[in-house]
Amino acid sequence: MNPKHYELLNLFLTPSGRTFTYAALAEQMNVSVRSVRNYIAGVNDFLHENDLPLISVTHDRKLYLPVTEETRQKILTILRNLGRYEYSLSQKERITAVYLLMISSPQITAAQIADELGTSKKTCANDMKGVMQEFEKNGISFVSTGRGYRTEISEYFRRDLIVHTLCNRLDITGTNASQSGLYTWVVQYFRLDALPAAQSVVTAWLHEHLLELDGLSYTKFTVSLLVAMSRIRQGFPVQPNSHWMQTASAECAYLADDLTQRLSGITGVFFTDAEVRYAADLINRIIWGEQEKKYWRGVDVQMIVRVFLTGVSQSIGLDLTNDALLQKQLVSHIDSTLGRLINGDLPTYHFKDELIERNQAVFDALKQNISILEKSLHCKFNEDALSYIMMHVIASIERTYIANPVRACIVCNAGVASGVYLAERLRNYCKLDIIATIPGHKLQMLLESSVEKPDLIISVIPLPPQSIPVITIPPLPTEKVLTAVQNAVNSVLQKRRNCIFAPMDSGAELPAFLPEPKYSFREIFQPDMVLPECRAATWSEAIQAAGDLLIRAGYADEHYVREIIRNVTVNGPYFVLFPGIALAHAVAPDLDSDFHASIVRLTSPVSFHHEKNDPVYYVIAFISSDHERNHEKIFSLISLFSNARRLQSFINAETPEEFLELLGMA
Repeated sequence: MNPKHYELLNLFLTPSGRTFTYAALAEQMNVSVRSVRNYIAGVNDFLHENDLPLISVTHDRKLYLPVTEETRQKILTILRNLGRYEYSLSQKERITAVYLLMISSPQITAAQIADELGTSKKTCANDMKGVMQEFEKNGISFVSTGRGYRTEISEYFRRDLIVHTLCNRLDITGTNASQSGLYTWVVQYFRLDALPAAQSVVTAWLHEHLLELDGLSYTKFTVSLLVAMSRIRQGFPVQPNSHWMQTASAECAYLADDLTQRLSGITGVFFTDAEVRYAADLINRIIWGEQEKKYWRGVDVQMIVRVFLTGVSQSIGLDLTNDALLQKQLVSHIDSTLGRLINGDLPTYHFKDELIERNQAVFDALKQNISILEKSLHCKFNEDALSYIMMHVIASIERTYIANPVRACIVCNAGVASGVYLAERLRNYCKLDIIATIPGHKLQMLLESSVEKPDLIISVIPLPPQSIPVITIPPLPTEKVLTAVQNAVNSVLQKRRNCIFAPMDSGAELPAFLPEPKYSFREIFQPDMVLPECRAATWSEAIQAAGDLLIRAGYADEHYVREIIRNVTVNGPYFVLFPGIALAHAVAPDLDSDFHASIVRLTSPVSFHHEKNDPVYYVIAFISSDHERNHEKIFSLISLFSNARRLQSFINAETPEEFLELLGMA
């Protein structure tokens, strides 16, 4: 099996059931049709040797692999257990493998590398230029001696480098992990075949100790434990008395002791005291670090995500800002991937093109607004990274809009009993929300007066043409009739989905979306927190003026205001989130402080050097802990200024009186 054989087989296995033409395979693999035929012959030889179904041709000349999920898993298991001489690595794969071998061993010879990878010493020597570039990229060095290659780094750092490579570059446990010679070698060398059992133990342990860990952080934690066990088996334990061992608390040590005992029970690996402390440090860094991280470099991720969702909502005409689960999931996802994105270590999502094609409108809305995240967090989201965010957004739309029951109105002139019977029959069979059961002469009145119009009219009498879909049925519907009603319901649901996910007509007018704030300006700003006239020559003076109001009221001190100014210096003017408005803030020193805000109107606008939203007319300074009770006031500020008409009124205000009137304080 060579890399092209793996690539071809992966196309048929991920997901299973796909069909291809020869030309489509040639295009995806960037080879000729003739080469595709040769690769199929090679893959079929492998499948035949293992008594597995072969790649076949359908009557319409499509290629497919007829496998069940059980057979698919059997193929994947065989691939993972191939001997080292039964597969070959591409040069790129060999470079990654050599890099992993060298950071895994304090000293290793070219002969040992060649033996491990089933290649020649000459081939290894030719690959060393690429390996050197890998070392330089990660800021580490190795020494070439007469006895081989030596790396002088701590065991702790070695493990971090291995985990980073496995999780971030190979996506070894993710849904994007593809079968390849490199994947097979990595699983065997680091004993990652124990991953399902380890995940089961970790999941149960997290649940019992009421700990939360999602996404990439969960993957990193689990793989870190597997790598630790692999290193113990290979004879490379961590050394005691290291500085990092002092950082974990007694509670971390207790949790680590419980976890390592459970892992020992399923793997037989013995954890020394030093290894238990290493596990405690993983808990401290990954689990508790994940749960306590509220800000990134002073940037309020909650606020930035809320502004981003507000922009996306306006782009697609649907309110996503009230979905607390979406907000939480996006904050967690961004927290866990931010380090990779900042370092330019962009993820890969193999189903990206298919996902975008099916949900073009959502993708376009995300692309229009992603600069909010990019500018604030100083990173770049490629289409793959955007696809992960898109899946969270689509799940929210499905949950909030598409999953809502279809509203139906029943028109029945056969009496109350018939209407009640029909309503219950339809409600139970088709899961409808029956909003009314009425005689025919009342239909027009309902359609004109109802706040929520029905999605579907089900009538037992003929009706004139309506703007809403109508299906006519008998008073005593049979199973066949009920199936027809269900088909009509499915058509309504499909129409909803098409309206949201299909590509937008560039000339079409979007439904108006204006987020509803929970709090008004009067509820957010106390009268003594408002300065109608403020003279400031620079952005820092404007921030200082707004901060002085907080200081005089005892809500903040000079240090906090200096931190706001430092926040701009470090992160740029990211909190100038709307034209002319700066929402100035920093990390609150008190983790349980309440929300307090001030606002100053600048007599002359100042530049914050924001490429899009300068100049700034108003500076709002606020202090707030990342507590649930404070989020709504911050989100209300975002909602209030998301209204373009209201925002323009503030910018156009020429006098203090006009400004105060807009705040509702005149």
